Amino acid sequence: MNTSIPFHDLVEYVDALPADDQELLFELIQKRRIEKRRLEIAQTAANTLEVVRTETAKRGSVANLLDNELEDILLVIRSAKPARHGWEDQFRLLA
Repeated sequence: MNTSIPFHDLVEYVDALPADDQELLFELIQKRRIEKRRLEIAQTAANTLEVVRTETAKRGSVANLLDNELEDILLVIRSAKPARHGWEDQFRLLA
């Protein structure tokens, strides 16, 4: 069961706790956030190792990677359909 408490109410509840309990709560939250981040990093590392293992990773220097990405972006731009009423058309309408 997932019961949601409005944030303001939660702050009031925490504020009503004794100082020792507040400190314990903050430590618990901090530890949970650290563990969550560790799991995210581990998942990213596992994904990276899998890409390298299957040889689907892009290899090269940063400059090579940027060149490839720029080429991909230019291909997308070139393949995009021009707007129906681009600035050229609007300029012709004004002339």
